[in-house]
Formats: sequence, C-alpha cells, structure tokens
Amino acid sequence: MSRDPLNNKELGALGEEKAAAYLKAEGYDILFRNYSCRSGEIDIIAHPRGKNVICFTEVKTRTSRDFGRPAEAVSLVKQKHIRRAATYILLREWENLGADAGTDFRFDVVEVDFAGEKPRVHHIPAAFS
Repeated sequence: MSRDPLNNKELGALGEEKAAAYLKAEGYDILFRNYSCRSGEIDIIAHPRGKNVICFTEVKTRTSRDFGRPAEAVSLVKQKHIRRAATYILLREWENLGADAGTDFRFDVVEVDFAGEKPRVHHIPAAFS
C-alpha cells in the first residue's frame, strides 16, 4: 500500500469494504454489515443469489504473512463467538434475513491480503461449522 500505514481499525474497515465488494461481484446480496450484539459481532451477513443459504462471514485483513494466513486468526474461541452471535441474529432477524424452514446457514471467512502490490481477496465458504 502506498499511503501512510493504517491503524488496525482502519485496516479492518478497508478489508471489509474489499470483502463486501468481492462478495457482491460474486453474486451475493449483503444483508447486514458489522452486526453487533451482546453475543459478538458478524462482519458480513450475505445471501448468495439463487441459493437458500445465509452466510455469516468473518473478514480477516493483513498487510503481511508474518503471522500466517489471515484465516488462521479465526481461532476456536472466535468461532464460538461467531456461532453465538449468529444464533442471536437468527432469533432476532429471521424475517429480515428472508429465511424459511429450508434455509441453510454456513460460516465463511474472507481473507483480504494487502501484502502485495494489489489487494488479494480469498473467499473460504464453509470455513468452519
């Protein structure tokens, strides 16, 4: 990146913008962004057009590979928080999600890597259960 270094919050926001743009380009409707509740936060809640599934998506953004791939930062503890938040959201937002009895749910991770000249976005559907 050619500009001044970003703090973690700015970098995360930029990564989430890139991730949302990528998902939209891949045919996903973005239902919610940064949904926060007592149980935790979901970065992006999306629905792939033509499929009966809701994707609870964690975005991980990095500027280097010094600490491994971005998805490796989604620890078991983080997964537990995401699942807990997703349960709360399903109970609270069922109608707003457009869900019905046949709707599937999954947990995706989108990696945004700014280590190279151009940002690289990598989507991992069903990254954990």
